[in-house]
Amino acid sequence: MAENQQRRPFLLAGKKRKKVITIAVSLFVTAVFWIFNALNHDHTATIKYPVKIDYKRDDFILETSSDKYIAIVGKGYGWYLLYYSLGIGIEPLLIPTREITENEYITNNVLLEHARNKLRNIETYQVVSDTFRVAMVPIIGKKKSLNSRK
Repeated sequence: MAENQQRRPFLLAGKKRKKVITIAVSLFVTAVFWIFNALNHDHTATIKYPVKIDYKRDDFILETSSDKYIAIVGKGYGWYLLYYSLGIGIEPLLIPTREITENEYITNNVLLEHARNKLRNIETYQVVSDTFRVAMVPIIGKKKSLNSRK
């Protein structure tokens, strides 16, 4: 009796399988075109932007890492925001030591001004963090190089 019953295949067979594949491909293509269309409009996004401190390595040592990031809120064309959010072609903000205050902090106004010069295709509104701390310790004395030994 069980031998006379048809077994159903694990996956859909025949015309049903072709219909399901057609629907899945159509949904995928629709989603891609929807994303492309959405990127053609203005959006607001937070961009993680790298910051590098420009200092003389013979005079100072950084207690904190010299490669940090700041979060910047910007508005602009969706493709540019995607480009900057992925970190493609972003050069770090080079902050000279003269712009660091006595308290070892860089203010938001300085960071925002440098970011506006680098991110030309979008409007930058604010830096999300309150301040950017840079701990620099002056080097006392000189290091002996390995080449000076003879």
